[in-house]
Amino acid sequence: MEPSRVRALTFASFAALLPSFDLRAQGNSAAAAEAAVTDFAAAERALADAPKLPKSPAGAAVRTAVRSSPDGTQRAWIVGYPGVLASAPSKPDAIELIVEDVASGKRSTTRFECADFNHDRRRGPVWSADGGVLVAYDVQGKETAYKACADLVRNGEARPFLREEDWSVRSVAASAAGTVAIALQHAWNGSSAVLVCGADGESRVVIDPGKSRCVSAAPSPDGRQIALLLDDQVAVAPATGGEPRKLAALDHADNYVTADRDVPTWLADGKSFVVAAGGDVVHVDVSNGELHRWNAAALGGTAADVVVLPGDAIAAAIALHETDANLADVVMHAGCASKSRYLDLVWLDLKSGKSQGSSIADKWVVGDWADMPKVGSLVARFGH
Repeated sequence: MEPSRVRALTFASFAALLPSFDLRAQGNSAAAAEAAVTDFAAAERALADAPKLPKSPAGAAVRTAVRSSPDGTQRAWIVGYPGVLASAPSKPDAIELIVEDVASGKRSTTRFECADFNHDRRRGPVWSADGGVLVAYDVQGKETAYKACADLVRNGEARPFLREEDWSVRSVAASAAGTVAIALQHAWNGSSAVLVCGADGESRVVIDPGKSRCVSAAPSPDGRQIALLLDDQVAVAPATGGEPRKLAALDHADNYVTADRDVPTWLADGKSFVVAAGGDVVHVDVSNGELHRWNAAALGGTAADVVVLPGDAIAAAIALHETDANLADVVMHAGCASKSRYLDLVWLDLKSGKSQGSSIADKWVVGDWADMPKVGSLVARFGH
């Protein structure tokens, strides 16, 4: 195996892409049956109507954003537990996937030992086309290298979806058609690749981003194209493999405040997608390139995430900005805080390119924005 070459990936069967894909499905929103949100006023009403966030178990150190199932009957999130490596025997870090039935409140919990309890939102949970939940994580591999893992969970039982030595997972995403895209980075040399496969994890094809590094990837609703967030551009590539085609330039992929990185979100017609990248929100058309870009001046801060509301007319941008730490930060972080973080939720008109602040503006963030009641609830309801 040549670790310096992308082709050294040991994935089986690169050809005959995705023969089992169901191309009838269009759109991958968790709120497919929701009424269309066509203007800023309707978006504000949707924000007010967002359900309460579920409570996580006591003792969990972190929690990802909550994600609703395509039919809205279930929701899933991940909590992290730090290990104790100095103990005998050592206790590794762990994450737990919690899946809750919305009507009854009944939960199932699936635990995974991993290399880092501080779970990256880009790694899931992601609802699959057939009602399962995908979770990606890394474990310690040979020597000090990572081993990329992804599992598909149904009814609390996990089965291996991906195992790849010397690679680390950057993101996982799925479409309603059954396509799954997993962005990977090599543990030794930093090269990257995108694995495209069917809902069962087979029929695998690799997209090589070339000299650029892939931060995240997402399949289009029909499974035919893969949106790519690279470290220097937003691009698209055929799901059957091939060279990525640049749609918009970037100075960098992460935002300035938290170093978060987003996963592209496709609109239901499969013709365009949006992504929070380089502190901006970028809307690109796969045929015509960049359509709109909202920068810090329009957002009130640097973009950390973006959610497309039903109807594909309005999106919600989560923007963060920092100031010197206030007293609450100093107390909260035992005197170690140097900055206070504030959040703005901004409505974006995907047709006209206009933006407007929501009722959530300049709100002090304690910990992760995903736990903020209204913002986290909006993401849980409409996030992909």
